[in-house]
Amino acid sequence: MRGYWIATLLALTSSPLAAQSVGIVPGQPTVFTIPATAYTTALHFDVPAGTSSIKVELSSDTANVDLDLFLRYGNAFSSQTPYGRAMDVDSLQDQAQYFAISGGDQETISIGRSNYRPAKEGRWYLSVLNFATFPANARIRVELGNAAAQAVQFDVRFDLADASCDVAPWNDSTPATPVGGNPGTTLGQQRRNAMIEALRQLGTGFDSETPITVRACWDALAVDSAGRTTLAAAAPDDFLIDDRSLVVNGDSFNPAPFLPEKYAFYSAAPAVRLAGTRACSLRGGDCADLTDMTITYNRRIGEPGVLNGARFYLGYNAAPSGSLDFVGVSVHELGHGLGFLSLTRLSAPVGAELLGRDDIYARQIVDNRSFPMRAFSSLTDAERADVMTSLSGLSWIDARAANSPLNTQTGFPACCCMRRIRSSGDRACRT
Repeated sequence: MRGYWIATLLALTSSPLAAQSVGIVPGQPTVFTIPATAYTTALHFDVPAGTSSIKVELSSDTANVDLDLFLRYGNAFSSQTPYGRAMDVDSLQDQAQYFAISGGDQETISIGRSNYRPAKEGRWYLSVLNFATFPANARIRVELGNAAAQAVQFDVRFDLADASCDVAPWNDSTPATPVGGNPGTTLGQQRRNAMIEALRQLGTGFDSETPITVRACWDALAVDSAGRTTLAAAAPDDFLIDDRSLVVNGDSFNPAPFLPEKYAFYSAAPAVRLAGTRACSLRGGDCADLTDMTITYNRRIGEPGVLNGARFYLGYNAAPSGSLDFVGVSVHELGHGLGFLSLTRLSAPVGAELLGRDDIYARQIVDNRSFPMRAFSSLTDAERADVMTSLSGLSWIDARAANSPLNTQTGFPACCCMRRIRSSGDRACRT
């Protein structure tokens, strides 16, 4: 909690206004001054029928300010709490259906038809909060659209180096001949191109009003005595849950009303897509180097004695025999970064859920060894541990997978494949 905040006065175009609602005209910027440590709940805009997307942008030309943005449909924000106190960031979040609360003065909320709370006809209400101890000039612009859903955009960061993230291979100047549709003329260029191609393939048919950010790394991953190793690994950088009762280290989670299901962890990438804003605007804090997922490639690939010296093939077509398909490996691993993984423990206590809560992936799988099939999330820890090591006991229940022509048992939940997790020796369901 960042403290309680005073004031409801809003100076619009230099004219002070009390608490009456001020209509924002879509497509036209609305500029106003918000007092020090103050908030306003006196803003709204109207959305006509046929609108498929809404984008709200908040900015300021006042230096060193922190402005937060809150959005809801149908009913205005309260001007004070039920106890007669001024609203604060927590109470505004509790009433908001969307919010953006990073540590800066640039906030954006973008929603479309596929959001859990979609763009729709009617009146939408805004609130803006100023954390600065001095007045701030604020600018809000609302854009409405009726075009087709926007294809997902990936923002890849090849430059976020640290002890476990080597970025030098992305800039390797070793000359290379264009191969398999990859036009790069250096090894580093080809690696970057191949990863971007993998994201293009992965994103086909996937829409999002908010870009998804990916951190791209290399590291020397472990190699066993037989020369076996991991090609690459990807995972979400954060998880969100709509559960205010969950407390970790004395802090509760922010509300997440934009998530379709409560009490289940969502990976950062689908969460920001559903929230219509960046991960930093959901958690608060600096946005400069925050990403939604990280993929790490094994820089030992190609060494003698590692997978018989096989190298990554960087073309966009099928990899030749004896080489490793960089694009194919990337698509698979980046899928895990997007959220195709469970937080169920693979080490003691095997089968336990993180903080006693489901994750949204685990809610999509069932134990298929009995009839009726049993939801994975409803099993005991021991039962989950048992089915995770059964090789074929888990199935994916989504109707699109069940009815896919790729499903050998059309109409029935699709069987998950089971893979050995080399680092622990356990098995887990990974689609």
